[in-house]
Amino acid sequence: MRAGLLGDPSPQRRDETYGDATMTTIADHVTESVAAAHAGWAQVMAMTLRATGDLGVAEDCLDYAYAAASEQWLTQGVPDDPIAWLAQAARGYVTRDRSGRSPRSLPWPATADDLDEVRLIFLSSHPDVSPYMRAALTLRLVCGVPVADIAALFGVSPTAMTSSLRRAKTTIAESRRQVPGDGADYAHQLGDVLTVTSGLVAAAHFPPVEPQRLSVDLLAETTTLSRRLHRLFPHDPETSATVALALLVQAWGEPVAPSTGVPLAEEDRANWDRAAIDRAHDLVLEALQSGGRGRQVLRAAILSLLTRPEQWSDVDWDEILQLHEVLVCVDPSPGAALSRLFALAQVEGAQVALTELTHQERLGTIPQCRHFFATKAELLRMAGRDQEALTWQRQAERHPATPYDWDLLAQRMLPSI
Repeated sequence: MRAGLLGDPSPQRRDETYGDATMTTIADHVTESVAAAHAGWAQVMAMTLRATGDLGVAEDCLDYAYAAASEQWLTQGVPDDPIAWLAQAARGYVTRDRSGRSPRSLPWPATADDLDEVRLIFLSSHPDVSPYMRAALTLRLVCGVPVADIAALFGVSPTAMTSSLRRAKTTIAESRRQVPGDGADYAHQLGDVLTVTSGLVAAAHFPPVEPQRLSVDLLAETTTLSRRLHRLFPHDPETSATVALALLVQAWGEPVAPSTGVPLAEEDRANWDRAAIDRAHDLVLEALQSGGRGRQVLRAAILSLLTRPEQWSDVDWDEILQLHEVLVCVDPSPGAALSRLFALAQVEGAQVALTELTHQERLGTIPQCRHFFATKAELLRMAGRDQEALTWQRQAERHPATPYDWDLLAQRMLPSI
C-alpha cells in the first residue's frame, strides 16, 4: 500500500500560476480534477474499507472526501496525487468524526492491495442480497455512481434507493458468509459478480432512461469495471468474455434510450468500431481455446458472431442457434431463452419459434417482462401477422424497462422498442 496515506490530507499545491484566470476557470479546473480523480473511487473505497471494516462507514468517508476536495482544492490547489489525498481525507474522517471507532486492518496480507479491491467487488455482489441490489451496490460502492442516477435506472425515488442500499449493507454486515470464498464457492461467487457486470454493460448500452438524465458516463463506468475484473482475474475465460461484451457495446456507438433505438438489422454497420469488434473477437477465441464454456463466454461468442459480419445478411444463424442450444443448458435465464427463439426463427421459421414460445408461456418458464412481449411481437411480425404484432408491441411499450431486462444478448438479438 502506498506510503504516507495516513498523513495530513491537506494538499500540496502544484507549481502552477493561474495568472489572470477567473474564478470560473479555476472552478472548472477543480471540477475536472475531481471528476478525473473519481476514476480512483474503487481504489480509495477498497483502502477505506480495509481501514474501517464497514461498507457504510467507508461510503460515508468517501462522500466526505470528495465533498472536501471540491471545496479545498478550489482555494488550496489541486494536489499532485489526488487519489492519495482522497484516501488520506477519507481515513481522517474516521479518526476525526468517529473517535470511538479506531481504524483497523482487516485480516488480509499486508501486500494484498488487489485483494482489498476483490473484497469490495465481491461484497457488492454478496449472495445474501437480491440480484437487483447487487447491481445497485456495485454501481454505488465500486463505481461511485450517485444515488440519484441509480434510482433513475431502477425507476424509483432517490429516497427509496437510499433505504434499499442501507438495508442491503446491513444484510451484508450481518451475514456470516465469508466473501470471497475459495475453491468452487469462489468460482461461483465470481460468476455472480460477472453476471452483475454484464447486466450493467447492457444497461449502459440501452439505459431505461434518457442517457442525458444521468450525471455519469455509465458506459465508461461499466467498461472500467470489466477491465478492472480482467486485471484482477487475467486467466479466467469468463472474465475475458465480459471484457469482450463491453468492447462490443463500445463498438456499437453512443448509448441510446430503447425508445429511440434502431433495429439491429437496420443499423449502419459502417459506423461501428471495427478495431473494437476485432479485439472482442480475439478475446472470445482466447476464452474458447482455454476451455471456457460458461455463460459469459457463450454469450460473448454469440454477440461476436452477430456483430462481426459487415452485413446483416452474412450473419451465421446456424452457428448462433447451436451456441444458443448450449447456452440455455448452462444459463436457463429468460433472456437466453428469448434470444434463442429469435435465432430459431431465423433458421426454422417464425411459426416454429412462435409454437415453442406459446408452449413455454403455458408452462410459465418465461415471465411476462418487456423482452417477452417484444419477442412475441417480432415473431408475429416475421410470420406476417402484423395486426397481432402491433398489439403485443403496445403491450411491450406499456412495460417500462427494469433491471430484469438488462440482458445484452436479448437487447441485441431483438429489435429495439
